[in-house]
Amino acid sequence: MGSPPSKVYIVMHSDPAGATVVLGVFAVLQDANDECFSRARAEDVMLTSESSTTGPSRDHIVPVEPMRWDTADGVSCWVQGFDVIPRRIVNPDII
Repeated sequence: MGSPPSKVYIVMHSDPAGATVVLGVFAVLQDANDECFSRARAEDVMLTSESSTTGPSRDHIVPVEPMRWDTADGVSCWVQGFDVIPRRIVNPDII
């Protein structure tokens, strides 16, 4: 038996011309969302909230959904999650 698939979160940015670049790959959703927020601040994009998802209290952040923002002039930044499934699973008893 192998480990369950892990997940990675990729932060992507698209300009008005349609060119898309990868800004980073993260193992934790909150880190990816933070990068997306940082990009918004760097580009002076006004967001309605400084958190993608909040938990039971105002001080508790629980990222449940990947972040996304779009501007009227066609700039976008978003986080997309992908399952990482190893091509081969090695039995730990063999190692």
